[in-house]
Amino acid sequence: MTSIASRLSPGLQKTLAELGYTQLTPVQEQAIPCLLDGRDVIAQSKTGSGKTAAFALPLLNRLTSASRRTQALILYPTQKLCAQVAREVRKFGHRQANLQVLAVSSGQPFRPQAHALEKGVHVVVG
Repeated sequence: MTSIASRLSPGLQKTLAELGYTQLTPVQEQAIPCLLDGRDVIAQSKTGSGKTAAFALPLLNRLTSASRRTQALILYPTQKLCAQVAREVRKFGHRQANLQVLAVSSGQPFRPQAHALEKGVHVVVG
């Protein structure tokens, strides 16, 4: 992995090693440094090119898990993509203490989603 990974928290670095990430994809190489620097990024690339990791890793790197309040909102056009991205964010962030990621979408019972939001979540994927 490149020096870009060294800018990530030790927990994220360990997770990437466990998941077998040895090389960044082109979209990750271009997006991650900008996002780590707090800049906005618009990226487009094909399915399977690593876009979720490209934005999720810097997002997780910036989260304050001790503060149980919404710090990120990720929007997707379909329920299926919403659930998929929420799973990926949880997978990348599994070493962050008490990380709460909530997928909010239609077709799911409203009350449990509202209750989770009231309790506090770090990342909402909708």
